[in-house]
Amino acid sequence: MNLERFERQYSNLANLFKERGLDKKPIFVKFVNYGFEAKIITSRLEEEIAYATSLLKSIFSDVKRKEVNEDKIKEYVMTLAKIRLDILDFYTYTRIFLDTLTVSIKLSFKCVGNKKWNLMKNSVKCLLNEKKLRTYKKEIDSDFFEGLEEKVSWIRDFKNHRDGLTHRFSYLVFSNTREGGLGYDIMDKTKESWGTDTVKGVLKELQNIIDNLSDLMEYLYRNLPRAI
Repeated sequence: MNLERFERQYSNLANLFKERGLDKKPIFVKFVNYGFEAKIITSRLEEEIAYATSLLKSIFSDVKRKEVNEDKIKEYVMTLAKIRLDILDFYTYTRIFLDTLTVSIKLSFKCVGNKKWNLMKNSVKCLLNEKKLRTYKKEIDSDFFEGLEEKVSWIRDFKNHRDGLTHRFSYLVFSNTREGGLGYDIMDKTKESWGTDTVKGVLKELQNIIDNLSDLMEYLYRNLPRAI
């Protein structure tokens, strides 16, 4: 996965928050932690997916020779379990990071003297709420929240997936994508079918999320008010 742009925007935003004095606030620890979490989880997933792909090829090769290696099969199942846990961790920690960014936006407006900063709620969920966004635009900063609305639109789908995995009866299933790579789908009791037409490439999907986060952080760095 390519994290170069993510790391650059993350660093820029961290420096801006330090200028605002947010590095003295507990929320900054969560901001810093996610930089490590994202790199660790994505690196693990790359290694695990490469290993799972290699194992599966070896298992198929055994089958063609009419051989069965139970140790390889168990190892493949165990590797898929690791991938499943790391995907869940990625959704969980990224969701926490989005709330962290929301609180940081709120505190940034406070730091530059905006008297309406406390109208903001602490959860990213409120940035997806049309009624609350209208209030933020009207009372805090019209231009900033108008532009932010587009940058957070992808979070709706992300949040639904995360909520399904952690709060509802949903689970991850794996299959090959049309391109032949390892893909996953999020199943719930209402979904009847899955396969190459619906699964998303694991690394491709996570790269999309990382890229969306990079866009969001770049927007914050460029558009959070420097002064009132």
